[in-house]
Amino acid sequence: MALCYTLIVTYCLVVLGRADTGNPGAVVRITQKGLDYARQIGIGVLQQKLSSIQLPDYSGSYDVGILGSVHYDISGMAITSVQLPSSQITFVPNVGLKVSIDQAFIEIHGRWGVKYLFVSDSGDFNLKVLRISIAVGLSLGSDGSGRPTVSTSDCSAHIGDMQVHFTDTIDWLVNLFDDAIASSLRQTMENQVVGFKNSLVSPEISFSD
Repeated sequence: MALCYTLIVTYCLVVLGRADTGNPGAVVRITQKGLDYARQIGIGVLQQKLSSIQLPDYSGSYDVGILGSVHYDISGMAITSVQLPSSQITFVPNVGLKVSIDQAFIEIHGRWGVKYLFVSDSGDFNLKVLRISIAVGLSLGSDGSGRPTVSTSDCSAHIGDMQVHFTDTIDWLVNLFDDAIASSLRQTMENQVVGFKNSLVSPEISFSD
């Protein structure tokens, strides 16, 4: 919800002027300079919001061949870095605004632990979430009094790849992550990015002069 609010603020920043607001056909004037400024402000706040994503712990059992079944715990995952190197905000005629972010990546640090019979081991791991793309559409309109309104028309997020490095180089640790955790973690992160949409599509948010 905070992320969507950021985009609402972005919209407000790019509205530099408009015609008579008493007219239901009020015109919103948006300039490229305003769009560029809004993009810079919005991306900075978006980085903060992405950094606050809460990641769940994972635990379960994993078959490692001749070793049998090993119990694993993945815990304490925290985002240490968010980079949004490529972004743009554009005006879509007769629709509104589109905010696009490409080639973003997130770095995560966490702890792993395994137990097999009476033997246990643990350590750290670093995870890179790569080629993240986010697209948010904002529909512009007006209420009954002619004041401009904005609502989220669509939202999508996609994670291209994940690369994990464990402090221990045992191959099955990487396989464990890829097979048992990566898919669920990918879905969790994508859902958190777009989860705000349904809560703010209706009612539309309007703002006064």
